[in-house]
Amino acid sequence: MEYLSLKEAIEYTGKSESTLRGVVRGLKGQENQLFEGSQVLKFDTLVNRSKKIFILKAYLNDLYKIEPIKTTYQDNRSSDSLNDRYIDRLEKELDNKQKEIDNFLELEAQIIDRFKELQEALKRTQYQLQQQTELTAKKDAELKKIEQKLTPKKEDSIHNIEDVKSEEVKLSDEPEPSLDKLNKHRQDILKDILRKGEAKAEARRNN
Repeated sequence: MEYLSLKEAIEYTGKSESTLRGVVRGLKGQENQLFEGSQVLKFDTLVNRSKKIFILKAYLNDLYKIEPIKTTYQDNRSSDSLNDRYIDRLEKELDNKQKEIDNFLELEAQIIDRFKELQEALKRTQYQLQQQTELTAKKDAELKKIEQKLTPKKEDSIHNIEDVKSEEVKLSDEPEPSLDKLNKHRQDILKDILRKGEAKAEARRNN
């Protein structure tokens, strides 16, 4: 059985200290006062030999018509059920948050992988462009060399002109030939000059 101290009884019943002390005095006059088989009053002797009073809580409930708070098994089960549902809801929310985090991490990893692929593709493109530029520059240099070889030098052109002039001088010393013979002779001279020029150009190409 549950007992309350005088101070606890005041708070529990809402009665004044004098009222409860009057109840205690009335009970003291009755030896072995019982309620539902239990002693109504109990006393504890303190160090200073004074006595601390304790009153049976069930007696106070009956005296002042206080309805005790009853907690039934069904109430406990309902409370447990509410707690279980609350815990389940929290667990579901945690699972959903974890899924969102996992999806975000997966998306982040995909973005990082894609960025790395783009970096590699850019490096390959830059390398190919550099190779193409170097190859183009090399081909341009080779073409320039070939053009230089095929283009007759200025000295060769001067020699060819001098040869033509020399031949014309020789022709002027001779008796004036007919027009057809003169044209044919000039054609032969020009052909000979062309052959000499081609031979020299071929020799330079071979060198």
